[in-house]
Amino acid sequence: MVTAVRRRVVLVVAATLAAAGLVVCGAFLVLDTLLDRTTVTTRTVPGPVRTLDLFVATGDVRLTGHDANDVVVTRRVTRGVLEPADVISRREGGVVGVVSACQPRIRRCRVVYDITVPRDASITGLVADGTVTVSGVDGRVQVSTPRGGVVVPRHVP
Repeated sequence: MVTAVRRRVVLVVAATLAAAGLVVCGAFLVLDTLLDRTTVTTRTVPGPVRTLDLFVATGDVRLTGHDANDVVVTRRVTRGVLEPADVISRREGGVVGVVSACQPRIRRCRVVYDITVPRDASITGLVADGTVTVSGVDGRVQVSTPRGGVVVPRHVP
């Protein structure tokens, strides 16, 4: 008899905790949808820059070559409650790194990067889930995209 009562108490407590968890998750999703917003930021990293190194978890990246020595990163983020983490850094040897951790499987998040690089810069890295478009870049481009693609428009003289 005591065992049956104990089992009922355990089941009631477990069901209550599960229901509370569902309510909290549902409230977060509703709040995340209601607070959906888009922000655009631009950051310039002064040159000389020889290599751009990318690690973008999710999002599209448009790379354009220009005749200056700097890198200009414009980030357009559409998100809910939580701001995605990203880092734009200058490293030794003329390397600029862009790391983005926007994870839409966890929360509503979408990033599009427009990055202008020196025309002769090399570009390396990974865009895990997104499309990379490259134009006007004469340097070596070695970017992998397991769940996306790389688009290099044909140059017609």
